[in-house]
Amino acid sequence: MISLSIPGLEEALGRIGGAGNEIAAASGEMLQTIAEALREEAVAHLDASASAESSGALGSSLAVGSRTANGAPIAYVFSDQAYAAVQEYGFAGVVGVAEHLRRVREAFGRPIRSERLARVRTHTRRMIVPAKRFLGQAVDDLQRSNRGVRR
Repeated sequence: MISLSIPGLEEALGRIGGAGNEIAAASGEMLQTIAEALREEAVAHLDASASAESSGALGSSLAVGSRTANGAPIAYVFSDQAYAAVQEYGFAGVVGVAEHLRRVREAFGRPIRSERLARVRTHTRRMIVPAKRFLGQAVDDLQRSNRGVRR
């Protein structure tokens, strides 16, 4: 998840008084617009890097949300897909693999007459998944295009 906020806005709204609500509402709309642009940029990055067998589930799961904290608006872009963080930041570690069936089509490098199913027991596997930034890259691209996003 990437959050967008305006640093120091809470203190400024406290000092302004009555007009603070209007400023907070306008700031919230602005942050919402920037968050939507960030989401669209991230989806474009995913689409551009997608392979032919990609389902597009990660891109379609990206959503924009908003909330307030201490009276100041915050907008954010997030995904509910479990693997979104792995794609964004990468992963190196050991994962458990559940028991499953595997189709055996060849043995010792030679095709067999009829496919067979072989049971693969539960085991662990070491995985190294390199980071494939899509949200962070979208922020960088929006910064370069001067569309109002700073890290």
